[in-house]
Amino acid sequence: MKIITISLAAILLTATLVLSGCGGDAAGNSQAPRSFMGDMSAQQSAPEISVKAQQAVRGSVATFILASTTLEAKRTVDVYSKGTGLVEEMKFEEGDRVGKDQLLVKLDEREVLNDYNQAKLAVEQAEIALQQARVRKEQAASDYERNEQLLRENLVSQQEYDRTKLDDRYAQLTLDDSEYALTVSRERFEAAKIQLENTEIRAPITGIVSARMVELGQMVRANDQVCTLTDMEHLLARVHIPETDIQRISTGQSARIEAESLTGREFRGTVTLISPVIDSETGTGKVTIEVTDRSGNLKPGMFVNAYLTTSVHDNVIKILRKAVWHEKEEDWVFIVKEDNTVEKRRIETGYTEEDWVEIKNGVNEKELVVTVGQDSLDEGFPIKIAEYEGPPPANGSLQAETPPPPQPSGPQRGGRGDMRAQMQALMENPEARKAMMEAREKNPEVFQDPEKRRAFFQELQEKYGKK
Repeated sequence: MKIITISLAAILLTATLVLSGCGGDAAGNSQAPRSFMGDMSAQQSAPEISVKAQQAVRGSVATFILASTTLEAKRTVDVYSKGTGLVEEMKFEEGDRVGKDQLLVKLDEREVLNDYNQAKLAVEQAEIALQQARVRKEQAASDYERNEQLLRENLVSQQEYDRTKLDDRYAQLTLDDSEYALTVSRERFEAAKIQLENTEIRAPITGIVSARMVELGQMVRANDQVCTLTDMEHLLARVHIPETDIQRISTGQSARIEAESLTGREFRGTVTLISPVIDSETGTGKVTIEVTDRSGNLKPGMFVNAYLTTSVHDNVIKILRKAVWHEKEEDWVFIVKEDNTVEKRRIETGYTEEDWVEIKNGVNEKELVVTVGQDSLDEGFPIKIAEYEGPPPANGSLQAETPPPPQPSGPQRGGRGDMRAQMQALMENPEARKAMMEAREKNPEVFQDPEKRRAFFQELQEKYGKK
């Protein structure tokens, strides 16, 4: 059985208005029965109910998939020393932002610089030796060619020819050896140059120094970690989406990121990776969202909510979700009319996005809907708008502030004041309240028909009212 709740204030107001239609005037004369909602004087004398209202507007409403996770840095690099030496200069502190190739640490370079200078001199010596070998080779080759011609003319001995031939071969070997020595010297020089460069430790990426492992004057050896750099601008949110929803997501799709610690701030992300497999234990697939935040507000490790938009309806009428009243598996709203009364109207809803709901049918643009206070309302009840949620209507408040009707100077037997007192006393009776709730649950149609309502409350008064 579907339990339908009703505000005690609404029941009391309804009962009072119904029974007042059956009461007499000041002289005790009976009056003809009047329509429950048709008696305008009854509506004017009934107390106004304070509510909050909102004007229906046009806008966009989207559907999305919500997933929660913690942020990760796209790149985190541990920086190691390639050289050995004492820390001579420190160019950073933890938390500093550094650029790519920026100098972080300077090691003592005196020993390495000495090796570098020696290697440089060795290269210069090898270059001179090579030049000398080339000169000797040219001379030996020239003597060999001349004696070879003279030998054909029998103008030189075989012994002299053989000597010049051997000198030419020896000069060639010396030249080859000098070229090799120069190559080795240059390689050693390059090695010494690298060792000298390794006395300067530079940042491999642009990022924030998230950890520092060395101190000024400390002895650092090759492969010792110096610091950790984290790219804080490019972050990753890895979320796990149910297999039933992952088909609605594609790479390049936009996502909205909200951090619980940064209330009111929104960040944009893009889906970059979708796992091709589904975890058999959880029934979810991993989706990676890349978020770029140059402001530095987002940080790795922050807990965030990711909203993956799957569809958007543009230029539709939307109202606040809390304005919708659910009854009998249908959606209703209370529309504020120009005479400061409400009309109960069935609606058809569409997409829902956070606090907003799309209205497909039932509410027109710029109509006022009640957002707070629906529990105390029914068709035709007079209201007073205490506050607008969102911008007020262009024509100002719809409220017609009227002074309360004059109250009789003395007690009026059978008047409205007497009726309200009787109903107040009736509602203080637990058995009467229980009977009313049971009737509301079992036969709600009783409260929708004026004659049936009147008869029901008269029966309650006769059974539980004070004699």
